Formats: sequence, structure tokens, C-alpha cells
Amino acid sequence: MLLDPYENELFVQMWIPENKPKAVVQIIHGAGEHIGRYDHFAKYLVSLDYVVIGNDHLGHGKTATEKEYVYFGSNMGFHKVYEGVRTVRDYIEEHYSGLPVIMFAHSMGSFIGRYAILYDHKRYIQAIFSGTGWFNSFSISAAKIMSKILIKVKGPLSLSSTFTRLTTDGAVRSMQKAGLINKRIEWLTHDRDIQRAFEEDEMCGKPFTLSAQSDVFHFMPEIQNRKRIRESASSTAIFFISGELDGLGNYGAAAKKLYNIYNTCGYSNVKYVVINNARHEVINELDRDSTYVMISDFIKRNL
Repeated sequence: MLLDPYENELFVQMWIPENKPKAVVQIIHGAGEHIGRYDHFAKYLVSLDYVVIGNDHLGHGKTATEKEYVYFGSNMGFHKVYEGVRTVRDYIEEHYSGLPVIMFAHSMGSFIGRYAILYDHKRYIQAIFSGTGWFNSFSISAAKIMSKILIKVKGPLSLSSTFTRLTTDGAVRSMQKAGLINKRIEWLTHDRDIQRAFEEDEMCGKPFTLSAQSDVFHFMPEIQNRKRIRESASSTAIFFISGELDGLGNYGAAAKKLYNIYNTCGYSNVKYVVINNARHEVINELDRDSTYVMISDFIKRNL
């Protein structure tokens, strides 16, 4: 366990190679899951002599104090989630000083990771963003207004399936409408074993409170601010990875858009790829071994 600046206890998991490590990979997990779901991917990275480390975010996994829902805090909740990630990075600095640090950030974690690159890019030599997205400002503004009203009426710890359906479940509904999936769980991956494990894991799939959802929407404009992206431009190697069938990434279009934005804003080493026939969790897809190799090739080229 580590303590963040707000004295929250963060559950942290590490995978350490037997040989002398070449680098450290910090994993930033997504919404409604936990760091333990990355065990298979982490063990692959360890086989390449990388230390792997990641924490369960506030409201998630073994860090969560509430088991029925996800809640970040009474104010600036998503920034507190970011501070947890920063606490882990501080731990890396203390215990693995001198080793290059690589970020692998997925889905909701990719938004936190993109924020870290804007304000803390010197601490990461590479950043790999999986299952990320880009949202229009009108949708974000509407969600912020709606959540504010609902919180005032129902309270910050309330749940609203209607609000979730209209906002954060948009990717799932898009995939269902397109005939790509039937059940909600299928949006993650084609792998039925992964789907089943997610459904049977009591730490996965917890609903977000209105407050937690509002926190996410209030955070989004910061990471999509092109002026800020331009001001943060660096030589940090950036890799956007999306599934061709991922509604959250607008079916690959978001990865291409982000690639173009970061390039135009002055980042000198940016790459993107859209993986054929892959849904949201590209590292949990049926053809994940080839994705692992693609990621490791990118890491090796940029060390």
C-alpha cells in the first residue's frame, strides 16, 4: 500500500523480473476494473526484463472503501485519481531511479495518462494509450450541466442509469446499434473467457456515482485543450492504439485524430495503429499475442 497526498491508501501491485531490469512500465487501468486484470500482460513484459507496477484507482479494486459503487471524492475527484498515479510514479523514482519509465494507460486510465503527459512529461520516456477517445465540446458541456442538476436533486452518491445510458454508455449503445455486439459485456473483447471473468469478478463493473461521472466530464476539457497540448510538446514517444470495432475510440477515428493533433502541436515522435477486428480491450483480444509484440517492439525502438 502507498499513501497518496490526501492520505488515501492505494493498493499497488508489482511484477519484478529475475534479471536486471531494463525499464519500468507503469500501468494505469481503466474504469470499473483493477490492476489485477493486467496480470497476463504484465508477465509478458516481465519476461522482457521490465519491472511492471500499477495501482487500483480511488473507488476501484482493493483501494475502494465502498464496494457497491465508484466514488472519487467530495471535490476534484478525478484530479485525486491522478495524484494516486503520481504517487506511484514517485515510488518508481525512489526505488528505480535511473531506469527509463514507460506508461501504458487504458481507457479511463488513458485520460489520466494524457493529463500526466501534459503536466509531467519529463517523467516518462514513452506513453502508450490504449482504448482512448476524443469527445466533442458540446457533449462534454451538456453532460457537465446535466450531472450538476442531478447531483443537486439526488445527491453526489446517487446512481442514475438514465444518465449513464445517455453519456458514458454511448460507446456500448453505438456498438449495439451497429450490430457489433448483443450483450453489454461483449464490448470489451471477443474473448468469452475474459468476458466471463469480468462478470464474475466482484471488483469489476461497479456503477459510477453521479459525482464520479461528473468528475470525469469536468476533467476532459483539460486533456483536450489544444493550446495546452502545444505548450507541452516534447520528444516523449507517444503511441495511440485502438480497436477497429471500439465504439469509445470512434472505431479507430479517435486514435488517428489524436495522432494528427499531437503531431500538429509539436510532438516529434507520435504513432498510431488501429487493430483489425478488435474491440475495446486490445490486450485482451483473441489475437492479443501479436498486440503484445507490437507494443514491445515500440518500447524497444524508443528506449
